[in-house]
Amino acid sequence: SISMGAHHGTGQDDGQIVFKTAENVHSSSTGLQERVRILSNGGITFNGDTATANALDDYEQGSYTPLSSGPSIGITINEALYTKIGNRVWVDVDLVFATNSSSSHCRITLPFAMSANNHYGSGLAGWTDFGDGVKIHVGGATAYLMKMDNTIAGNQHLSFGDMSGKRIIAGFYYETA
Repeated sequence: SISMGAHHGTGQDDGQIVFKTAENVHSSSTGLQERVRILSNGGITFNGDTATANALDDYEQGSYTPLSSGPSIGITINEALYTKIGNRVWVDVDLVFATNSSSSHCRITLPFAMSANNHYGSGLAGWTDFGDGVKIHVGGATAYLMKMDNTIAGNQHLSFGDMSGKRIIAGFYYETA
């Protein structure tokens, strides 16, 4: 069953579209259960939830151009993709940092600004020609590349000079939606 608006006997259409299903709609119209609702103010809710705060109100995917954050370091971008669902962003990048001697922390820009509510993100370099593993920490609107070494206390930031070469990175973070 698909209904347009929730009239509730008022004769007024509230602008919502509701989709309901039942096990056997041919034998009875009772037992219909709401599966999807398109809210009049935007967003989609599921399984009877009508709260705007719970509505899926944004979906986007595309490519972007990551830049070095801080010093200008040459980056060859083989691929840089993102998927944004609600306020969560996933990024997948395949890039090569030019050979350099910079001692600045290795950071790259992201496709959307990071949430200011201390919702940090993280990720891993799935392929790297750096000897040790590389983890990603999202903070301050950039992705920091850090040494994956849990035996040393504190942050183990890598420099752009350390990261010369190819990196395939995946991670997620919260944006300011």
